[in-house]
Amino acid sequence: MSKVAIITGASRGIGRATALKLARDGYDLAVCCRDNKALADEVCSLAREYGVCAESFVFDVADSYECENAITQICESLGCPDVLVNNAGIALYKMIVDTTDDDFSRVMAVNVGGTFNMTRAVLVPMVKAKSGSIVNVSSMWGVIGGSCESVYSATKG
Repeated sequence: MSKVAIITGASRGIGRATALKLARDGYDLAVCCRDNKALADEVCSLAREYGVCAESFVFDVADSYECENAITQICESLGCPDVLVNNAGIALYKMIVDTTDDDFSRVMAVNVGGTFNMTRAVLVPMVKAKSGSIVNVSSMWGVIGGSCESVYSATKG
């Protein structure tokens, strides 16, 4: 039985590269994204070239219900996850005095809340299996902070 990896924010960038590396290593993939199914499907197609199963799942990590539903669907379709890579994130390039309450809330909801929501949702099957790994992707801005990226830097710290 193959191992299963879930990667959020997997339609592009670091998430895409991570998904393809895990596919090369033989993991079946849940390629997760918020809205660009076409890009997620492209990642799945590339991953299948390594002989693994790969499916795309479209949902918002900021919504705990959607995360729980996605984990249920992933377990039914691919099997229970062995790895979760919390990669989904959004940046906000604004001076803090120009940051609106909505800006702040959305970045926090995705970057912090999304990591929490996915981790909580995946813990039930991982604890039941007595196995699993969770990787949280951060940023150098979480260590040193970034000019005009105060909110983003806070979420990555």
